[in-house]
Amino acid sequence: MEIEYQRQTDEMYFFGYRCCLKKNRIMHDIPSLPSDEEDAAPGGPSC
Repeated sequence: MEIEYQRQTDEMYFFGYRCCLKKNRIMHDIPSLPSDEEDAAPGGPSC
């Protein structure tokens, strides 16, 4: 049972990490869109 819990925790952490990378990459690649920052802050989880 502990192994299954650890696997789920690892997957959740990995998904959150990928989500943060994707969000940060978008913000860095398109700095000319000020609406990106406003939309990302209240809508998504903070990294």
